[in-house]
Amino acid sequence: MRQSKRNRIVFIVIVISIIVALGIIGLFKSGAMIQKDYKKSVRYKKLKYLSYKLEDHYNKKILCSSGIKGMPYEYQIKKNGKLYGTLIDEYGYPLKKYGHVMKDTIAHNVKHISFGGRGSLLYLDYKNRLYGMGWNSDEEFQIKMPEDKRNNVSTAVFRQPVFIMNNIIYASINEGGAVIAMKKDHSVWTWGSNAGGMLGYDKNTDLISCKPKKIFENVKYIAAGG
Repeated sequence: MRQSKRNRIVFIVIVISIIVALGIIGLFKSGAMIQKDYKKSVRYKKLKYLSYKLEDHYNKKILCSSGIKGMPYEYQIKKNGKLYGTLIDEYGYPLKKYGHVMKDTIAHNVKHISFGGRGSLLYLDYKNRLYGMGWNSDEEFQIKMPEDKRNNVSTAVFRQPVFIMNNIIYASINEGGAVIAMKKDHSVWTWGSNAGGMLGYDKNTDLISCKPKKIFENVKYIAAGG
């Protein structure tokens, strides 16, 4: 009985030893394979670029608070490119009459709109012409003004659209009054307020410039945030 038990223990030890040995051999082989694979040149498949249309990112509708309860700025491009929305009073706020915000047709043949700054509307027509309406407090409309006039409602508020720039295929304005635009040649231009360094070319965050400056070339898409 003792001999049989001893033989059984020896057999179990031999089996465990064989399993451990096989495991160690397997680890060495897998390590060698990994090192061998690292030396092999990797072949990458060519990625197919997804089709991209800038027109898919055009804004057709905007609703933005004016800071006055129940008086939002609201703009929408309707059928045939008609831009319909909030009219502006002499103070740069939504025009109110008989307790209601007044709306009307602002422009025709419009394909894209953007709203930001102190209350500035930008819109782009089918001929790639960029227009603005509302506050020019950060020279968003490329109209240079001294500081006192930029903060004066009688000089800084434009109740009718003003022409800004030609050959634009996309434009966006952020809340701080920085404008970024893309031309037909896919170059990118900025102007307006450099708060937070949004213009992309000057460290002076107090800078306000009505002069557009090119900051990039060969760009597919842009957006203004912050």
